[in-house]
Amino acid sequence: MVRNKIPECFVYEIIDGKPIYYSGYKDAIKYNLNVEAIKGSSTLQSGLVVFILATIYPSYDTKKYRILTNKLSMQLDSKNILSGDIVIFYKQELTADKINNQYPDVPPKYVIEIDTNADLGESSFIEYLTRKT
Repeated sequence: MVRNKIPECFVYEIIDGKPIYYSGYKDAIKYNLNVEAIKGSSTLQSGLVVFILATIYPSYDTKKYRILTNKLSMQLDSKNILSGDIVIFYKQELTADKINNQYPDVPPKYVIEIDTNADLGESSFIEYLTRKT
């Protein structure tokens, strides 16, 4: 039996060299849907991001920190590509000239991830969090 390779566009993150797929990827493949059909944020996820940002902003030091959002991808090494909904960097490390079309080349100070899109397969949520952190 030949197993079809899952297209890379359905990869949500890579942890320890193993792909974590978007929730709903099996149906997207089965019904020939494009990745945009399952990739977007839900109203729950978007609402949580807004709530957290509204909580952070009153005490946010704009001279010290830079906040980036929108599922920022971060390549930790060749086997780990993670994403973050809200990612906070020291401004002195992620300087304006480093904001470009590439992954950041400096580590963030804080990452807030709201995972409602990961298909954990056989893994439990706790296993996923442990592997991710």
